[in-house]
Amino acid sequence: MKKILIFIACFFLLIFLLDRSINFVFEKYIFSKTFSGESGGNTNYLFKKKKDVKFIILGSSRAKNMINPAFITAFNTEGYNAGINGVGGILYMNALVDLILHNNTKPDYIVLQTDERDYRYKKVNSYNAQITPLYPYLNDSKVLQQYAASLGYQEKLKLQFKLYRYNGKFYNIITNYLKKDKNKEKDGYTPLKGTMNKEIDIDTVEIETRLDPLKLAALDNIINVCKENKIKLFIVFPPSYQNGLYKEKNLNNLINVISSRHDVDVINMANVNNLKDLQENINWKDDAHLNYIGSDKFSQYLNDSIKIKLSTIH
Repeated sequence: MKKILIFIACFFLLIFLLDRSINFVFEKYIFSKTFSGESGGNTNYLFKKKKDVKFIILGSSRAKNMINPAFITAFNTEGYNAGINGVGGILYMNALVDLILHNNTKPDYIVLQTDERDYRYKKVNSYNAQITPLYPYLNDSKVLQQYAASLGYQEKLKLQFKLYRYNGKFYNIITNYLKKDKNKEKDGYTPLKGTMNKEIDIDTVEIETRLDPLKLAALDNIINVCKENKIKLFIVFPPSYQNGLYKEKNLNNLINVISSRHDVDVINMANVNNLKDLQENINWKDDAHLNYIGSDKFSQYLNDSIKIKLSTIH
């Protein structure tokens, strides 16, 4: 029995040592030197190469692919688009804002792109999909640690293994590391090519859903943290093709809730009917994303709205 216990102890000690040693090498020599890609490279680029940037764009692919920092001239300063493809929910953004400040990056302005549909309460939520992309930075964010802890004891157990933080990211990180001499991040903006060439079925049915309290709390925290750190925040709701994603009642309800809690600048551009230059298919890659033609137009519209908001301050 004693031999079995010794064997088990040695086995787990070996696993522990392998986990720590491999993680140390991977983190120090590969991940920390990766500055492009969606598995942390673009975030590293922001933290290490753009620390002094004065305005940051946050959001999903509808920010990364649709908001061109070069057209946001209202701030009269350099900006970086930290939007991310495939994630970009408000839980991710809350943790990212916490990490931005932890890394001593303090912009004067943040443009937060968000969508009403992210705040709808679902009986089966996949909160982990929003936070796991930031797991490599777990030690640096109390917000991220709280979200991870809320996922239950199994997640806590898995996170005792440091390599688990890179689960599903190894291939992308190594690929992007090998392409480090071809860094295309620059200002983070990645416009989409191609044009929607056929009509699609548009869902215009209004379905009233209650708001997710955890998501609202995340937005509340972003707003409060920005105020505490004297960062001017703009919350932007972008359009969709023929208003396919636009649910007027739900969006108005969300905006009313935000306005009742905070004095914050909300730029509601979700109704594409108010943006005449974005009506035609030539501006769209798909129903949710403008292509490079439409994105420049949208960025100009957004810049004009920001100018108006700023003019009321000065």
